[in-house]
Formats: sequence, structure tokens, C-alpha cells
Amino acid sequence: MRLQQAPIWHYINTCQYRYDGRTSKYNTAPENELTKKHMADLIFKSVRMGWMPFYPQFNKNTLELSNEVESKDPEVIKKLILEKLKSKEIEYSVADPDADINFPRLWYIWRGNAIAGSMKGHEFALKHYLGTHTNLIAKDNEEKTEEVKWHDIAPVGKMDLVVDLNFRMDSSALYSDIVLPAASWYEKNDLNSTDMHSFIHPLSAAIAPVWEAKTDWEIFRNIAYATSQLAKNILIILRLILLLLLLHTIHLMKLLNLKLKIGILANAKLSPEKRLIR
Repeated sequence: MRLQQAPIWHYINTCQYRYDGRTSKYNTAPENELTKKHMADLIFKSVRMGWMPFYPQFNKNTLELSNEVESKDPEVIKKLILEKLKSKEIEYSVADPDADINFPRLWYIWRGNAIAGSMKGHEFALKHYLGTHTNLIAKDNEEKTEEVKWHDIAPVGKMDLVVDLNFRMDSSALYSDIVLPAASWYEKNDLNSTDMHSFIHPLSAAIAPVWEAKTDWEIFRNIAYATSQLAKNILIILRLILLLLLLHTIHLMKLLNLKLKIGILANAKLSPEKRLIR
């Protein structure tokens, strides 16, 4: 499993950076080397320095890249990949997001109305992701990127397939190629949470899923099974080459996770009316 910050991923891939400028234009901050730079260039730098992830990582399929490396020694592999990056034989995808090779092609949407709301940038998604009608009126900013490669003509319709796992016919479902009918809140045993509340909402099935609807778990399981069956005839055993975040970042995440666990345990000992986490 690979984790990615969704706002940054959409910001780059929906070409929103093309309509953006220097951070100093909309942030009240002292003038320095960071505020002078374009936001997309800063994102590229953070990926290049190992501060945060961005997928796809390279402008070459990592499965194909693994075939080019004959050695099984991890240290040799690291050295070869580093040399390829230095020589520009392979490059970071985030360095040229508008190149065909770096387009996101398949998008699974699970819960939330991504296209019309949660991804932020509805009109940009319609134009650059879906290539459909849009009321976008923004123009390319004159302050172009310096490190991220700039294309004079922005790509339109990057996605080949959009699949939405949903129990509502919201905007994301309306624009999707395939809608997988999910069981509603009271048709499954599940957990629900949001980024705006400190609690988790457990759900209990009151009735069985109606018609062709299935629980989220069943849908994910069935997709994984069908994919693994197809993979037997398509994929051979390959190694996967991935860049990892710097260790100090991973240690920080572990520390924060530990503090969260301690906080939950301490919270559980409080009386119900004093609990922060319910």
C-alpha cells in the first residue's frame, strides 16, 4: 500500500499549478528563498529531498525498471538507481506531470464526493482529468515553474477510467465510467470517520444490502481476487523498486502514532463527560 497526500496529488495532476504563481502572492510572509518560488517547484523539491511521497515516482514503470537491474543485492540496486537519476536516464514524475507517461490513468473513488467537492478544484478536474465540458475561466499564470517542466499546451482528459464505489448518485458517480453499488450505512458493519471530528462512528447492519449492493469490504475483496486471477496470466514475478521517505520522517510518524495511542489510553480512563475522544 502506498500513501499519498491527496491535495498535493490533485493540485499537480489537475494542472492547478499552471494557474498558480509564487507563494508570496497569496501568503503574507517575509520575502525569502521559499516565498520566491512557485508552489509546484517546492513540491518537486520536497519529493526530490525525500520529505514526502508522490506517485507515480518515476517516468518509467518501476516493474520494468526492476528488470533492467540484474543484481539482487539491495545496495547495488540503490547505487544503479541513483546513477540513473543523476544522469537523467530516469526522472521524477512530479518533475514533468503533463507528459503522457506520467498521467494518472485509473482512478478509484471510495466514499466522499471527490470530483465535486473533497478533491478541491472541480472545474480543473473536469477539464484536465475527464476532458469533458467545463466552465473553467482561469488562464495560465505568467509566473511559470522553473524546475517543473512547463508545457505550452496543457493536457486535457488524462484519465482513461474512473470507478466510483458509492451508494449515492452524486457528482462523482455521475461522471464515473463505472459505479459499484455499495451498501448504505445501516446495511453493513463498518466504521466511519471524517477529518473534522475526533470520534469514530461504528455502524451496525440493520438490514441486508438491497439489490446488487455489497459492503465496501466485499467489493474490495472481489476486485482484489479478480485482479490476482488476471495477474497470473499477465504478470511474472517481479521486484518493485520504490523510494522511501527519509528515516527521520518515518521516526517522527512513529513517535506521533505512539503519542496518539498514549492519548487514547489516557482518554479512556477519563469519565465520559470529560473525554476528548468519544
